[in-house]
Amino acid sequence: MALRILIVHNRYRFRGGEDTVVSTECDLLRAFGHLVEEYFESNDSPFGILDALEPIWSFRSDQRLREAIEKFKPDVVHCHNIHYRISPSVYWLCWQLGVPVVQTLHNYRIGCLNARHSLNGAPCELCLTRRLKQGHGIVRACFQQSRIRSAGLAFSLSLHRHLGTFADRVSKYIALSQFARTKHVLAGIPEGKIVVKPNCVYPDPGEKSEAGSFCFFAGRLEVDKGVRVLLQAAAFIPDIPIVIAGDGPLQSEVRDAASTLRNIQYLGPLSRNKVIELMRSAKLFVFPSLAYENFPMSIAEAFSIGLPVITSRCGAAAEIVEDTVNGLHFEPGSAAQLAERIRGVFSDTETVGQMGAAARLSFEQKYSGQCTYRALYSIYEELVAKPGHVRSSGRTRTLTEYATHSITCDNKLG
Repeated sequence: MALRILIVHNRYRFRGGEDTVVSTECDLLRAFGHLVEEYFESNDSPFGILDALEPIWSFRSDQRLREAIEKFKPDVVHCHNIHYRISPSVYWLCWQLGVPVVQTLHNYRIGCLNARHSLNGAPCELCLTRRLKQGHGIVRACFQQSRIRSAGLAFSLSLHRHLGTFADRVSKYIALSQFARTKHVLAGIPEGKIVVKPNCVYPDPGEKSEAGSFCFFAGRLEVDKGVRVLLQAAAFIPDIPIVIAGDGPLQSEVRDAASTLRNIQYLGPLSRNKVIELMRSAKLFVFPSLAYENFPMSIAEAFSIGLPVITSRCGAAAEIVEDTVNGLHFEPGSAAQLAERIRGVFSDTETVGQMGAAARLSFEQKYSGQCTYRALYSIYEELVAKPGHVRSSGRTRTLTEYATHSITCDNKLG
């Protein structure tokens, strides 16, 4: 049966991974024959005095969403980012109108003001484990480096936690990894409402054909991402080429290192397509993050083309990358151990090839478009099948039909 799905998302000022995931899942659902409408807001527009309450309860967005729901009559509303123009009030609106709500947990916002469980470049769980909860985030100005803004966001989260918004008004939550699921349960989300569904790489870029000749890092250049650890490791292995792409606060440090160390090449910020192209020429992908990553899309992209990953043993990355199977682990922050891991396999073509094949298999079994569609449809179907729900008419494509149809779709979306 074809479902009517309303996608709700608050775009970021600078397009990031969440925005890409939303677009990908919309394309995927349409490829399977579902009717998808989008309700998007943006944080680009300035906030006025009367808009100060929007992060707590957005009456303006409520009215627009009510009109969209009453016109489209969705079977399911799937929320992604709701901060700050949409707010948790969307859950109450859908509950009032009798429409089930799915919320993908792209970050740790419900339990952490900076949404990353990170403080000064290291994992932080103070708001999960201490009595004052998000009071710690206010004192440390964890949201936008402002105590006032941190207090406002903490008030919103505390209010909705007290009202039962997160526990009672959301039908189902999607966590992107088992690691993330445990953190969301600690933040107060009912365990029985959370299912794990990783993000996917779609369309399938296809497996790479060359062995590769360098180590590759692509991502935001900041402390949490372990960029300094990578630069320090590069000094230990001067004979192994390391290519870095991205921008961010540490851009000048990376540029300086590239001018000092002959084995570092800095390419600046690149498009996603260019990053995938460079992955095809790389031998290893390096992910040295110091933070609790929720689901690193760059690892899934590396797997999709058969590129093994060396990652820090931290957050969801250590769950996605199986040590000595589709990649290697090293202790977070240890530049010496990262260099040791790289040197240990860089010249071992057979081992790198075996890990690359395992990486591609991981993609096919967990992170492909087919896998994501199967999981999404199962979640929607469970909610729509509940008594009292009136289903829309129509027919969806089966996975077999999708397999024969995917080439056409990939050509359209590629």
